[in-house]
Amino acid sequence: MKEKRHMLIIVLILVLLSLAMGFFIGRSTVRTDYSTIVKYQKGEEIVDSIRYPVPIDVIRPVDTANIIMQCVKDGIYAELFPEKTVFEYIEVTREDTNRILEDWATKRIYSEKLFDIDTVGTFSIEATVQYNRISLLEYSYIPVTKVVSNNSIMVRTFSPFIGGGLVCIPSSESLMLGVSFDGGIFIKEKYGIKVQYGHMFDVNRYNLYGLSFVYKF
Repeated sequence: MKEKRHMLIIVLILVLLSLAMGFFIGRSTVRTDYSTIVKYQKGEEIVDSIRYPVPIDVIRPVDTANIIMQCVKDGIYAELFPEKTVFEYIEVTREDTNRILEDWATKRIYSEKLFDIDTVGTFSIEATVQYNRISLLEYSYIPVTKVVSNNSIMVRTFSPFIGGGLVCIPSSESLMLGVSFDGGIFIKEKYGIKVQYGHMFDVNRYNLYGLSFVYKF
């Protein structure tokens, strides 16, 4: 009976010592890892329109006598004068005048996405052209904001652990009881080494020893 009491006292002392050692070793082996996280967040869409923009400059043709010939020569508005060829002089007919008036009164709507960049944003424009003038200019801009955050993570290089409990071995005659003690250490909270010790009360000099390696998922 005294032997069992002495063994329990020894196990209790070992557990307390292991707890104290694990506390101080764990505190002394803590390191801080820093990581920088960069995110790009979309902002609110900015939409506006300008009606009848005023040109900053107007350049009128010097020679207006034969503008159609120059257009045919330069390949401009070729769809309006498919039958015309470049000569020294091109006669303007009533049909040509009607085509010019029709093209002048035609409303054209343009829509272009100027850029779409993950780190900058999206910018697009729409323009309405009629009577040789821009009658409406609209733009849409969705900005992107760069957000940088620094995170600190506490990582233990060594993480000690302990454990203990009762051990029982059933047999045909009786049930043998004992105590066990486990202790070890985790390296970088992933790989570990564990040492085991056990003692049976009812069998003299019957001790258990073990060494194992563990891996944390």
